[in-house]
Amino acid sequence: MALWPLLLLAALWLPAAAAGAGSGMSAGQVEALNARLAALSYLPASDVSSSYTTATSFAVVAFQKQAGITRDGVAGPETLARLKQASRPRPAFSGPGRRVEVSLARQLLYLIDDGRVVRTLPISSGRPGLETPAGLFHVYSQYLLSYSKPYHSWMPYASYFSGGYALHGYPDSEVPAYPASHGCVRIPLTFAAEVYHFLHVGEQVRIY
Repeated sequence: MALWPLLLLAALWLPAAAAGAGSGMSAGQVEALNARLAALSYLPASDVSSSYTTATSFAVVAFQKQAGITRDGVAGPETLARLKQASRPRPAFSGPGRRVEVSLARQLLYLIDDGRVVRTLPISSGRPGLETPAGLFHVYSQYLLSYSKPYHSWMPYASYFSGGYALHGYPDSEVPAYPASHGCVRIPLTFAAEVYHFLHVGEQVRIY
């Protein structure tokens, strides 16, 4: 595959700044927030810094989804209070090895390694009328850059698990906190490569 389509998409889909999301927080408070999110699986340790980045905002959204509170990406008083008492999410299903679990109710994707959730990410699944299928699937093909002919859309970091359904990256601004896709599982481009490289052909994708 030519490299230029991916480079073009990277240039067009640069993550939007999380402007205002950390308003009122000092650099030290933001760093403590990022460290807590990383400890609970919502951020990779490499993203712990004193900046309230797009990754921070999405990590906050993921935690808010898990906690069942307002999904706005802002670390307000309720979110911070819940974070202090929170524990790392647990898999919904048991089993060894690597797999992905997707909660349609919570709009979350969990990367699981030997029974432990190692990352919790926000997603957007199929909207009403185009729902993402639930069930136990296996990754049958992966493409660094795929193209959907029916919807005329590029899908970077695509891992196909059933028919034309895939886990794939999408512009950050088009991965809302609610179901909005044509049936695939949209992952913010900020995190899509991580999911793509975590999975391999033959591994499980459990959607419930």
